[in-house]
Amino acid sequence: MMSVRSDPLRAVLAVLFLATPLGSLGAKPSPEVETDVAQPPARSPGEFDSLAGQLLVATPEMGDPRFSKTVIVMVRHDHTGAMGLVINKLIGSSTLADLLAGFGEDGHDIADIIAINYGGPVQPLVGLSLHSPDFASEGTTAVNDYLSMSSGVEVLKAMAEGRGPRNILFMLGYAGWGPGQLEGELQRRSWAVAPSDETFIFIQDPETGNDGKWKKALDRTQVDI
Repeated sequence: MMSVRSDPLRAVLAVLFLATPLGSLGAKPSPEVETDVAQPPARSPGEFDSLAGQLLVATPEMGDPRFSKTVIVMVRHDHTGAMGLVINKLIGSSTLADLLAGFGEDGHDIADIIAINYGGPVQPLVGLSLHSPDFASEGTTAVNDYLSMSSGVEVLKAMAEGRGPRNILFMLGYAGWGPGQLEGELQRRSWAVAPSDETFIFIQDPETGNDGKWKKALDRTQVDI
């Protein structure tokens, strides 16, 4: 795995954990993703079956190559759309010191290697972190009782100071769906839903790799594929 150290790339890495308000990271489907699916009949909020906190697993019928063999943790799903983060597409790495240096912060010569993951095709230069709930800042939103999502440099600073979250994944970009879009993709069997847990989300097994995690997630689904 290549460690990202060059000065030109530091500027890019500084963008990765840009303090983007989480409220602005809503359902923004990629222009290449089909968006003209019919919306489901209106239902009261109490009847909406939110997938937040669960796994969305691409099936062999997935027609979009960007999502082939992906596993997504859903962080938001309501009447206005959905948002999730891919958790099985490792794309590179950097040192924590280099990431902090990109923000003009003192990295204290920390040599810890930080894995960088592909989070999805929407806003690919926006950096987000998916982590255990033992860290929170202004840029943090809770997903469930064992999972939170953050934007901004505060989580990196916390890690450098030894007060970061127990588990963390760093992402570039995210997956977004407009109202009714995800429901249409589920009806077409592009995705299957599976339960999640903290161990499965954060474990990274170099022996099985990206596809191995997808196969394990597929085994968790309740769909006969």
